[in-house]
Amino acid sequence: MSVATTVFSIGYSCYFILVFSHNVIQTLLYGK
Repeated sequence: MSVATTVFSIGYSCYFILVFSHNVIQTLLYGK
């Protein structure tokens, strides 16, 4: 149970970081 929760938390964090990074890069490239 705890292992699955940990893996889910790590995966969700990585997904959030990827989406956030993509938005930042898109803003830097097309925002100017």
